[in-house]
Amino acid sequence: METNTGQFKKKYRINEAFFSEYNLASCYYAGFLASDGCVKNDRVVSITQSCDKKKYLDRFKDYVDYTGPLLGPYKTKGRDTYSFTVTCCQWVNDLYDNFKITKKKSLTLKAPNIDNIDMRLSFIAGLIDGDGSVGVYKNGKKKKLSPIITWSGTKDILEWVKDNIDALVPRMRKARKTACVNKIGSTNCFSFRLGGPRTMRFYNKIRNIDIPKMELKWDRLEAVFAKNGIEYYEKDGQNDRARNKLGRFV
Repeated sequence: METNTGQFKKKYRINEAFFSEYNLASCYYAGFLASDGCVKNDRVVSITQSCDKKKYLDRFKDYVDYTGPLLGPYKTKGRDTYSFTVTCCQWVNDLYDNFKITKKKSLTLKAPNIDNIDMRLSFIAGLIDGDGSVGVYKNGKKKKLSPIITWSGTKDILEWVKDNIDALVPRMRKARKTACVNKIGSTNCFSFRLGGPRTMRFYNKIRNIDIPKMELKWDRLEAVFAKNGIEYYEKDGQNDRARNKLGRFV
């Protein structure tokens, strides 16, 4: 709970136990903080978003019953931003104990201790909303819509994301390749990209989970979903085509 510096009088109220228990909302926002937030020290948690995403910080405030203001707007790397910053020791402890989020999470983030599959998906969705990307591109001569989701982070957390997706939406039987966790240049950061039909099959697993997803990202996939329906992405049309003796499609 936030207090005045050097005083014992509490200034703002907050749900200190928000991350103490596993539920859809706590897992989603833990993923959100794990991806784009910051544990500054043993008392302070913060996350900064551009002005066009301010409403998502306001939504976070409502979920955790925080009575204080957002900080901003101010310039961050040339952009107008707002920051949601709170002082709450219990948050810092619970984020570490339950979700492995530390002060240097960009280099140390491990897989969270989440057993329930919907809560795992909520955490993964939070990772996407924090610092992931969702895109839809026109692919091939027929300009077919190709959805792509990209995560970035530590190898450990991305391998965990990949393992969960592989278990839920395995690649088609004769698919030529699968998505891999790849190192980004000479850095200690890694990326994982999910594309094609598996993207929509994965999205279908989380689209009806009751979590506060960022509409500006997920509406892109929702538009594709509305156009084609999930049945379009569940059939393995390419692999039903005949091949010649060289194994090429005819």
